[in-house]
Amino acid sequence: MLGALPVPVARVLRRGMEIHGTLEADVRRLVESLGARVVAADPDTSAGPRWDGRLYITGRA
Repeated sequence: MLGALPVPVARVLRRGMEIHGTLEADVRRLVESLGARVVAADPDTSAGPRWDGRLYITGRA
C-alpha cells in the first residue's frame, strides 16, 4: 500500500506519527480565544490505550 504513495509521504508514514498531548483546558482556552466553543469532548481511543484522548466538537460561540 505504501508503494502507491509519493515517496516523501511513504517515508514519513514508515517513521510513524508523532503525537503531542495537549491538556483539555488548553484546548478549550484556544477554541474560546478563536471565538468558538467546545460543544463536546468525547473520549477517543484512536491513539491507543496509552493515551487519554478526546474528540472535540466545536461550534460558533
